[in-house]
Amino acid sequence: RQRRDSPDASPPRRRERHEKTDAVPPRRRERPEGQGGREAERLPSLGAGANAQGGASASARAFCQPGLHTNVSTEVAALTQAQSSHLQAADPAALGAGAETVRRDRKGRILEGLTALEEQDKAAAGAAKPVKPVWGSGLAQQKSKKEQREWDRVHGAAPLAQYEDNAERDASKREIQRWGDPMLGRLSLDKAKNKSDRPKYVGPPPPPNRFNIMPGHKWDGVDRSNGYEKEFFLAQADARAKEDLAHQWAVEDM
Repeated sequence: RQRRDSPDASPPRRRERHEKTDAVPPRRRERPEGQGGREAERLPSLGAGANAQGGASASARAFCQPGLHTNVSTEVAALTQAQSSHLQAADPAALGAGAETVRRDRKGRILEGLTALEEQDKAAAGAAKPVKPVWGSGLAQQKSKKEQREWDRVHGAAPLAQYEDNAERDASKREIQRWGDPMLGRLSLDKAKNKSDRPKYVGPPPPPNRFNIMPGHKWDGVDRSNGYEKEFFLAQADARAKEDLAHQWAVEDM
């Protein structure tokens, strides 16, 4: 720094330090452990990533060593063999062999009703005989053969002499449909009338009526009529009783 009272107009010069006679380059000062530089503070994650990559590459190189896969497969086979031998030596009943399935609800309670229903289903399935399939024929062919065998058995035991008043033979001949029969349409119509797909009433016998009409299939068994049919049949029964009594009085002296 130039002083005001100095007559020298040249720029200020740096002070010369004591020159070292050693030609060795300057050494860095050793920092104590735990005190990193500014670079270490700025990039803390860079060193961790490098270490992780280095560890991964080291493990990959170790896994790719020759003979390592063979050792791993041998070890796995030995463990599998040990587990299988342990399971074979254990008690099957302790492992749950033959135990019944227990059904539980969401709260862990045992469903007794469901277990009973499953037992009933198993019993029904065991009682039902399995249908054995027959190769080369269907259900219709099997049914036809069975009916033919039954017909042969019945007619084989029948007497040889057959007469014209055979009701079964007459009915079988009447059921045959022939082309050109003028009554064929009438027979088809009668069969269609007799064959009804509507549900029928099944229950206790209903009260009689004059037209012999059956109640509907949803009838609950309650008679909601005005009682005319009942009085009608009672009057007919009373008239027949009086007629029988008068006939008995008329023939009493004979």
